[in-house]
Amino acid sequence: MAIVLTATLLAGWSLTRRNEPDALVVFCSRESPVANAFAAEFEQRSGVRCLVVTDPLPTEGWIANRIARGTPPRCDVLWDTSPLDAVRLAAVGELVPLAPAALSRIPEAFRGPQQTWAAFAGVRQVWWSPKGDPETIRKQVEAIHAGEDLSGVSIVIDGGSPRFAAWVIEAASGGPDVLGERLRDWGSRGAKVSMKSVSGIPDSDLAGTPLLLTFTNVVAERSGTGPRGFVASYLDGGRPVAIPNVVAIHRQTDRPELAQRFAAFLLSEVIEVRLVKAGLGDVPVGRIHAMDVPEDVRPLWDEPEPPLPVAALTAAGIHSLGKDRPEPAEAPSRD
Repeated sequence: MAIVLTATLLAGWSLTRRNEPDALVVFCSRESPVANAFAAEFEQRSGVRCLVVTDPLPTEGWIANRIARGTPPRCDVLWDTSPLDAVRLAAVGELVPLAPAALSRIPEAFRGPQQTWAAFAGVRQVWWSPKGDPETIRKQVEAIHAGEDLSGVSIVIDGGSPRFAAWVIEAASGGPDVLGERLRDWGSRGAKVSMKSVSGIPDSDLAGTPLLLTFTNVVAERSGTGPRGFVASYLDGGRPVAIPNVVAIHRQTDRPELAQRFAAFLLSEVIEVRLVKAGLGDVPVGRIHAMDVPEDVRPLWDEPEPPLPVAALTAAGIHSLGKDRPEPAEAPSRD
C-alpha cells in the first residue's frame, strides 16, 4: 500500500511539473499546511507558481537522498526542519551561496559554509511533563544536573525518532560517546530511562509522571495553546539547544533569481515572526523586535547565551546517524 501510494503521489507531481514547466519547485519537510500557505503567499507576491514537494512517508534525510537519486521534478529550493540534509549537500558541492542581503539578520552561527544555507525559526529542546507542574519539572531537572538521587523519576527521551533524539543529545553533550554514559548515569541514580517517540501517544497512556526531554513543537501540540510549563534544556553546560528550519538553493536550479527571492522571503523578519506567533513551538533564530516575541517563548529567547551553534549540531549529526554523503546527481529533466 505504501509503495503504491508513494508512486501515485510522485506520478502526480511529475504530471503537474510537465503542465507547469515554469514553476519553482521546493522540497520541504515542514507540515504541508504551513508550507503550502507560505508558498501561496510567495506566488501572490511574485506571480510565479510555487510547487511544494513533500514526502508522504517522511524519513530522516529524504531530501538529500531524493536529490542524490535525481528523481524528478528537479529541486530548486530545499526547506528543511533540521540542518542535516543541507550540511550533507553543502559538503559535496550541491548548494550555491545565498544572497548576502537575505542573511543580514541571521547570526553567523546559523549559516552554512560559504553561506550555502541559513537557518530561521526553529524548535528548542526542553524538559516537560504532561502531568507535572513547572516547579516539579524544575526540581527534577536540577536533581539530574546536580547528581542527586533520581528514584521515582521516569525520563523519556523523545524525538522524531530515537536516533534523531540521540543525535541531538550527542551534539549538545559533546560527542557520540556521551549519550550512553549519560543514560547509564541517570539509571544508576535510580531513574527509569527510555528512548522513544511519544508522538500520538495520549498523555493518559504515559506511565507515571514522565519527564520528557522533547521539543517545543511537541509541547505546543500537546498543550494546544503553545509551549508552556517547560524548562529549557542545557545539556552542554550552559548553551541551549535549537533545531531550526533551514533554507538552501540547489546548484542545478535553472531559476536562480527566483530561488534567491524565495529564500529571502523565508529568511525575512516578517515570516519568522509569523512562525513564532503561530503557536507551533517555533522560537526565533534571527534578530527580531522584542515586542514580537510571545510571552510563552520569551524565556527561550531572552537568554544571555545564544542557542548552540548549528555547526556543532550538524557535525555530530552526520557522525551519529551514520549516513553516507550523497554523490552529486546528474541533472534530471524538468519535465
